[in-house]
Amino acid sequence: MTLPGGIITFLFTSIEGSTRLWERYPDLMQSVLRRHHEILRSTIEGLGGYIFDIVGDAFYAAFTDPYAAFSAALTAQRALMAEPWGEIGELLVRMALHTDSAEPDGSGYVSLPLNRVARLLEAGYGGQILLSQTTQQMIHDRLPPDVTLRDLGVRRLRDLLHPMTIFQVIAPGLRAEFPPLKTLDTRSFNLPAYPTSFIGRHPELMSVRALLRRPEVRLVTLTGPGGTGKTRLGLRVAADLLDEFTHGACFVGLASISDPSLFNAAVAQALGLKDAGSQPVAEKLKSFLRDRNLLLVLDNFEHVISAAPAVTELLTAAPRLKVLVTSREVLRVYGEYEFPVPPLALPNPAHVQTLEALADEPAVALFLERARAVNPDLEFGDEDLRAVAKICVRLDGLPLAIELAAAWTRELHPRDILERLDSRLELLTGGARDLPARQQSLRATIDWSYHLLSNTEQHLFALLGVFAGGCTVEAVAAVAGASLENSADSEPRDLDLEEILALLVDKSLLGLEERDIGDGIIERRFVMLETIRGYARELLVARGELETLCRRHAEYYLALAEHVAGAGEEESERWTDRLEREYANIRAALEWSLTAQDGAEVGLRFGWALLNFWELRGLLSEGRTYLGRILSRSIFSGIPRTQAKARARALSVAGRLAFSQGDYLEARALLQESLTLFQTAGDASDISTTMARLGMVIFCMGDCSTARALLQQALALFHEVRNLSGTIYALNTLGEIARHEGDYEQAEQFYSQALELSRQIGSRQRTILSLHNLGHLALHCGDNTRAETLFAESLHLSRQLGYRMGIALCIFGFGRLAADRGQFERAARLLGAADAILAAIDAAFELTDRTDFEQSLSYVHAHLSETVFLSAYEEGRLMALDRAIEYALINKRS
Repeated sequence: MTLPGGIITFLFTSIEGSTRLWERYPDLMQSVLRRHHEILRSTIEGLGGYIFDIVGDAFYAAFTDPYAAFSAALTAQRALMAEPWGEIGELLVRMALHTDSAEPDGSGYVSLPLNRVARLLEAGYGGQILLSQTTQQMIHDRLPPDVTLRDLGVRRLRDLLHPMTIFQVIAPGLRAEFPPLKTLDTRSFNLPAYPTSFIGRHPELMSVRALLRRPEVRLVTLTGPGGTGKTRLGLRVAADLLDEFTHGACFVGLASISDPSLFNAAVAQALGLKDAGSQPVAEKLKSFLRDRNLLLVLDNFEHVISAAPAVTELLTAAPRLKVLVTSREVLRVYGEYEFPVPPLALPNPAHVQTLEALADEPAVALFLERARAVNPDLEFGDEDLRAVAKICVRLDGLPLAIELAAAWTRELHPRDILERLDSRLELLTGGARDLPARQQSLRATIDWSYHLLSNTEQHLFALLGVFAGGCTVEAVAAVAGASLENSADSEPRDLDLEEILALLVDKSLLGLEERDIGDGIIERRFVMLETIRGYARELLVARGELETLCRRHAEYYLALAEHVAGAGEEESERWTDRLEREYANIRAALEWSLTAQDGAEVGLRFGWALLNFWELRGLLSEGRTYLGRILSRSIFSGIPRTQAKARARALSVAGRLAFSQGDYLEARALLQESLTLFQTAGDASDISTTMARLGMVIFCMGDCSTARALLQQALALFHEVRNLSGTIYALNTLGEIARHEGDYEQAEQFYSQALELSRQIGSRQRTILSLHNLGHLALHCGDNTRAETLFAESLHLSRQLGYRMGIALCIFGFGRLAADRGQFERAARLLGAADAILAAIDAAFELTDRTDFEQSLSYVHAHLSETVFLSAYEEGRLMALDRAIEYALINKRS
């Protein structure tokens, strides 16, 4: 056969999951493969194509007419989809078309065009036909009326330098919906972006990248003192290697954490996982990472250094995981490769360099760029460049120290900076001989920068040391404003607070981050590097102001948390996002409350205020850990009434969190202790809330009689204090008890009252719950028409809210309806969809009530087992019967 040359359209195909099929059906696959080959060969050759290679189940064909290639793909795909394949079900074949200039090379073609179509084929799924833009442009005006090409956007494909615009064939007889394409664009990452360029470090970049590419290297630690640029280097390495990890890279900042036990929770939070249910977060994390090819970047690990064994556990559990750590000290665990981060390359004083060569030295280049950032009109003469070189040498090439010095070029000449820096270094070195030389240089630079500030700027700089993870102008004014106004500052105050903060930004002692927080509002946050923050806190200690400011700081963020806790449902999401942005400050306030002599009440109140946030953000283990510590500090007797109330509330929250993680015995004990304290104080509102929570726990433990009595008492108290949300909670729970006991008439009354009140207060989430409960009750009672109406409204509201649990349970309801009507295949598909959604929710750990979830999943599997079986029995499909047995085994009771 003579292969054609010139403009060629290539068609590549392969069977999805062929290895699995051969393992499971070795005898059947021989006849399947023969028929697969017959369909493809006859279709391709019948439309003028040239099959130039077949490898296993993969076909490689060339066409001179792009429309003929498209027709071959469409015809073959339809034939494959329509063919009865016996026990294996569907045979899913992915196909890709690309048009390019190519010349035959013996029995095949040169590699470049083939690389493109091969990578395009990799991106697709079985049953899908993908086209490159070149092919699309050549056939779009020749398509049949019922065929369209869906634009899937510009995508980056593995090993290809330039991105490719990809199209999918949409035609009768073909599936239209598929998961996201398997392209590099789907790599997930949360690597922070820096506003300044990355200078130098090319040898270090190459070395660290080479280390991480070695198969046996899975843990690399970048070490060095503060200010050496470990974080910047780590982020650049991660960005460079992003395309080499199937599941991308995840950055975990550990600077705001001081408790090593929170390490796993911090990693889970960065990955977007939720800590809920009874399984420990460490086990969930291992389960999530087990099959992922991911680069984990752990920044500032020295803050949680005793958590090093947890890193080893993650690496052991996840064989395709690699970890890049930045730390001031090594982790000292098996398999760790240390990479000490050196300072930036410096001019060699032993050699006379040209000015051009001097300006290209990484340390000097960094100074020049940062200097021009604060003073764009700055010009450097010969002497200036030599002074800059001496500054960089004097600062040991430390990037942070160089950036701080460069910031002063707005006001000082490089030679003046060098002179003042020299005097400051000599002064500080004399008093800090126990520090390594590089750290002496950095501390001297920060100290020198500080002493160049005005009195007002100095005072504000020190006050900012109380904040963790950044702060807004409003927070600074509330926490530090009074101290700033009362300072013994004799100089006139012509600048407002934001202008003073801007001056500190200009001098590189603060960073500024701006983000759109919705509705066109831009939030400005002022951020201090940990190295500089440590110096600022030392100033506060020396002035005797740290304790007072920490108290103000904790009170400010407590007020914020309490405001968020009291926000209505419509405002809840916006305020919860705000709380998340401030969570580093809240963690700092929580730590203060655990150590301050009289911080216990503040800490207890934080526990009450943060319940919803911990649940929504899946930080249940962290919340329980903190509450356990603060409750152990609080006093049991002889305490003021306000602190007794705060303790009782914290116990109630701890009980709720224990219940959410399936720890019913612990939940019952905590809630009982809370209820006793509230009853002593006689607070009806808190008594009713805790009593309702305790009733739910006892119901889940199987004691319906005691649970009903508690919930009825809680319901009466909710009526008394006019707590409508609590009333709805109690009514729905009483309805669950009645339904569990078979009293459907009583259950109907409770659910209907709950629905009416939910509509009255405008709570969509509570309305969804009540509709769902009524829908399933209608199913129990055989009223399918009413059940369908209720599920339809619930599904509509769930989609509006993006409430995936609600969507899954509504689809489950529709599946049960279909089964009742004898529509077994439809029922199986609906229940399968509900199962898939619930599995996705479980994988993301978005659950706050494990009991309800597991019960729902059990119901889904039970009904799936039955409906798939009935559907399979009708059609004689043995593979589907096999699947029915799987569902039956999953659900132990079915």
